[in-house]
Amino acid sequence: MSKKTLTISIISIIILALIGGGAVWYVKTQKQEFNNPAEEQENNEPQAEVLEKNSEDNESILKKAGEDENGWNIYRSEKYGFEVKHPNEFKIITWPIISKERKATGEEYSIDIVPIKSMSENYTDDNFISIDVMNNVWNFKSADEYIVQRLSSQASEFGVVKKENYILNNISGKKIMMDGMYGPYTLFLFQKDNYFYMLGLYSKDKKNIIELKSFAKVADEIINSFKLIN
Repeated sequence: MSKKTLTISIISIIILALIGGGAVWYVKTQKQEFNNPAEEQENNEPQAEVLEKNSEDNESILKKAGEDENGWNIYRSEKYGFEVKHPNEFKIITWPIISKERKATGEEYSIDIVPIKSMSENYTDDNFISIDVMNNVWNFKSADEYIVQRLSSQASEFGVVKKENYILNNISGKKIMMDGMYGPYTLFLFQKDNYFYMLGLYSKDKKNIIELKSFAKVADEIINSFKLIN
């Protein structure tokens, strides 16, 4: 083998080694980037909905204020100015995390009152009562305007079947019969100052008629125990 041929061979080997080393480095670099999603998430917009916790602890927003003569638990929120009662067979579930998107639409505080025996991750498939407190960020002048702008005009999941005037503990408001993708339900809407209070009555478990009638009776009493204070 001539000196020229030997030199060419050595140079070729060096070039191949550099190419091979570069390829190994590239593969390792890509693998590290692929296996480090946290680092990637820092550089990109978050995919999940951005959530925001209530600035106050739930216990400071809604406190137990005692029991009534029938042994029902009385809960009161000084911050949002309302009171509601429920029997021991029910429990309050609060929603401590509210998305920024929902806050932008005025939602500030939300609770569900649920039969304890149906307590599970999927309790919303059963019967329950909800209370939502919403800041009037739209400057609606009345409950009627809220219904037209926020309920009647929402996605096809919702539909106002009927509405009527309703007075609850000297609060004038609206009773709204709705038809949603999960069946009919009833809303009660009241306004005080810059807040709307919306109570929802959801009777979803229709298999057990006796159980449904029992829930409906207690649910009506829970709804009727709601009052605005302050």
